Amino acid sequence: MGVSIAWHRAGRVLSGVVVLAAAVSLAACGSAGGAAGTSGSATAASAQAAASGSGVSAQLAAAEAAVTALRAAPAGLTGRTPLPSAPARGKTIVYLQCELEQCHTFQTGVAAAAQVIGWNTQTIDFTSSDLSTLIAAFATALRYNPVAVVYSGTSVAQFQAQVFPAYEKAKVPIIPIAVGATTVSSVVPAAVFDGGYDTQASDALADWFIADSKAVGHALVVNVPFIDVINQAGLAIQADIKSNCSGCGATAFDATAGELADGSLVSAVVAAARKEPGLGYILLSDAALFSGLPAALESAGLSNVKVAGIGPSTENIQDLKQGTESAFILLADQMFGWAAVDIAVRHDAGLPVAANDGGLPLQLADSTNKEQAASDGYIAPPNFEQLFEKLWHLN
Repeated sequence: MGVSIAWHRAGRVLSGVVVLAAAVSLAACGSAGGAAGTSGSATAASAQAAASGSGVSAQLAAAEAAVTALRAAPAGLTGRTPLPSAPARGKTIVYLQCELEQCHTFQTGVAAAAQVIGWNTQTIDFTSSDLSTLIAAFATALRYNPVAVVYSGTSVAQFQAQVFPAYEKAKVPIIPIAVGATTVSSVVPAAVFDGGYDTQASDALADWFIADSKAVGHALVVNVPFIDVINQAGLAIQADIKSNCSGCGATAFDATAGELADGSLVSAVVAAARKEPGLGYILLSDAALFSGLPAALESAGLSNVKVAGIGPSTENIQDLKQGTESAFILLADQMFGWAAVDIAVRHDAGLPVAANDGGLPLQLADSTNKEQAASDGYIAPPNFEQLFEKLWHLN
């Protein structure tokens, strides 16, 4: 069930009450000066309207400038320094792989990066909805005497008590990918796609919405609160709209684990959209989870509602190019595995790790550049593998 936020409506109602109260007060202060009282009230209202309009214009201009920059394709790696020498060969890195498509993409990157270094990769499967399988996978991973263990999908806090003691004793680092904001510790030297990168993607989607709606849009923000990294994205989208668009409205809709399990996510979103008069946008905190949404909206008579989101699938990109979805924030999923190995290499050599993911890229794909968007929905410098190899003195 959605919780209406509608900040712009509340602000306008409150402003109207203040102006009305001022007018009544001035009129009551002296009947002989009634004309002057009316003039003063009108002047106050006009000044407030002008200030409000100026604020919205500034918010729109800021969003439009951000969107223009976000459309540019990434050109290289930033925030990473070359190693003093090539990494030692023959080591083993372990990847704990969940059942989701993104987890398989991350594994491909880890394995490819390890191979060029001369490391072995061991992959251990677990089920993201069953924490006991992840804890067991961490225990199994230590049998390989790994240089590092990489995983994704579950926040560190959920298994820290059961897993950290053994890893501290073995002096093996854990490197999370896409688990939301992560606290650096003796066990976790850094994370890939941490809270900072996540917030950048959320801010980018909010900027597109503000710019496209001319800072007066009404959006349904669809969140998945039971998946930590997606939940943080959804909350960040809402917070960005609230802070940077006084003329915008939003309604938060939280999907449930049951809807994901039984395949009813899309129908639940459509049902929520029907309850929102004047709805213009649906913003998805994880676009790939909502396959078939444009067709469902059309069947419900809501084809005029624009759909945009973070992390598109191949189907989302096809919809974008066909015009049935409007915009997506493309993430560097292909690079995440390589970035995790970069952390492992630097940690193993006793070197500092680049802050903020070493500047992982993202890009906005919309109607202006949709034909250039890769069919898989990912974004990365075209030669990022060679750029990492150069950092590691391998070419």
